[in-house]
Amino acid sequence: MGMRMKIRHSIAALALGMILFFSAGPASPQQTFTQTDLEGSWVIYLYGAYETKTEHMFGTFYLNGSGGLTNGSNTYRGTLGDFLAGQLNMGADGGVTGFLQIETWAIRMDFLRARMDRSKTEVTGFVTGQWYPCLIRMIKAGGEPAGEPEPEEAS
Repeated sequence: MGMRMKIRHSIAALALGMILFFSAGPASPQQTFTQTDLEGSWVIYLYGAYETKTEHMFGTFYLNGSGGLTNGSNTYRGTLGDFLAGQLNMGADGGVTGFLQIETWAIRMDFLRARMDRSKTEVTGFVTGQWYPCLIRMIKAGGEPAGEPEPEEAS
C-alpha cells in the first residue's frame, strides 16, 4: 500500500507540474526594437578589402528619431569629409537596413546585413563599400558596453 501511495503522489506531482508548465508564459519575453533605438550620436568604423589596400573609414554622425542622418563627419582612407545623406531603418528583431553616403567620392554604403545588440548601443554588420562588401561597426556615443559591470562607489 505504501508503494501505491508513492505512485499516486508522483502522478499528482507530475500532473501539477505539467499544468504549471503549460499555463506559464515564455521564460523570457522576446526583446523588440523600435525605430527610435537608432536616435542619437554614433561613432562609426568601416573595415574591408579594396584590392591590396585596406579600405577604412571612421567618423561620427547623428540620427534623428526617424533614423535620418542629420549631420556627421568622417575620415575615409585618409580624406576628411562629411556624411551627405543617410536613412537607417530598424526592424522589430534588431535588423538594420538602409544606407549612409559619404562626401569622399560620394560613396554610398547600403546595409546588406546588420543587427543591433541587446543593449541597443551597437550595430554590427556588412555594407557595400566602394567595390566590395565591408564590415561596419557603429557604437552609440555615451552608450554603455553590453555586459560591463557598473563601477562600485568608494565608501
